[in-house]
Amino acid sequence: MTHPDNPAATRHTDTEWSCRCGARNPEQAEVCRNCERASGTCADLNRGTRTGFREHSALPDATDWELAYLASEIRRSARYSDDPHADLDWRLRRTFTTAEAARADAYLRAGIHDTGRLAEIEARLGDATGDAAWLVRQLKAAWARLDEAKDRLDGGSLVARNHLASAIGYVPYSRR
Repeated sequence: MTHPDNPAATRHTDTEWSCRCGARNPEQAEVCRNCERASGTCADLNRGTRTGFREHSALPDATDWELAYLASEIRRSARYSDDPHADLDWRLRRTFTTAEAARADAYLRAGIHDTGRLAEIEARLGDATGDAAWLVRQLKAAWARLDEAKDRLDGGSLVARNHLASAIGYVPYSRR
């Protein structure tokens, strides 16, 4: 019998699975790290593509913020591996479905201020006064305050970090 999240896994007992390379995983039928790194054969994992992710979500009710937070945690912990890129790739594929990975990436990208576009608008306005100029000034001030709050969150100077971070929709340390 094959596992739904890893077609290359074969069931031996209720709790033991093996990859087609023969490696056994007693805990769960995950993608075999040895095969993935050596040949990419397990579950047809191809580096740089979105294949090989989980088929069924382990986090069905997770919000975009929760997915982005988990992805950020995975990225930070992968830095300590011998091969950080392969470890990161393996961990993300083991944790998320394709849709969840895309949602997490989109959420993290949306948190980046589009300062270039704001500078273009400001340059077009020149010395003009009015609603548009006021709005640009307010947006710049709000972004500055938000950056200060993010700096304090990342610096650990706020006690209830995760509560505040989720309230403003910020994933701690995601600006690195």
